Amino acid sequence: MSAALGDDVQVRNHAIGGESTKSFIDSGKWSGLLEGVLAGDVVLIQFMHNDQKTDDAHKTDPATTYKDNLRKFISEVRNRGGVPVLVTSILRRQFSSNGLPQRSLGDFPDAMRSVAAETSTPLIDGEQWSYEWLSELGEEGSVPYYVMDKRDPSKMDNTHLTRDGAETVA
Repeated sequence: MSAALGDDVQVRNHAIGGESTKSFIDSGKWSGLLEGVLAGDVVLIQFMHNDQKTDDAHKTDPATTYKDNLRKFISEVRNRGGVPVLVTSILRRQFSSNGLPQRSLGDFPDAMRSVAAETSTPLIDGEQWSYEWLSELGEEGSVPYYVMDKRDPSKMDNTHLTRDGAETVA
C-alpha cells in the first residue's frame, strides 16, 4: 500500500489476521486503532472473510450485526475527524466449472455497499474489481498471485496474496 500511494503518505496497517468486525471490537483492537486517528486521517475499513465464520467470537450477520459494526466504525472515525472508507474484500481464488470466479462472500459485499450508501461513505469495491481481475487471469493465470497453504505447501491457500498479488491489488 505504501509503495502504491507514494512516499508522502504514511500507512499504518492495523490489520490482524483472523479478525472479524466483532472480534476486532471485542478484543479492544478497534479502540486502540481509534485512539491514533487524527483529523484528516483516512481509515480504510475492510472486514468480510472472517465475519463469515460460524464461531461465536467472529460470526456476524450481514443484515444486522455486520452492518451495525460498520456503522460504529464509520461514526467513531468521523467523530475523531477522520475519513472512513469502506473496502469490500477481494474474492477467494475459487472458480466455477464454467471457468468464472465464484462470488464466495455471500451477502457481505451488498451489506457493505448498503451501509456505504446509507452513510455517504466512500466505497472501494474490491469484490467487484477482483471478480473482473480473476475473470481476466483465469484459474491458472491467478496462481502466482495467491500463496500456498502454510499447513500443506502442496495446496493453494486461495485467500491470501503473494507480494505480487498484494502489489496488484494495492
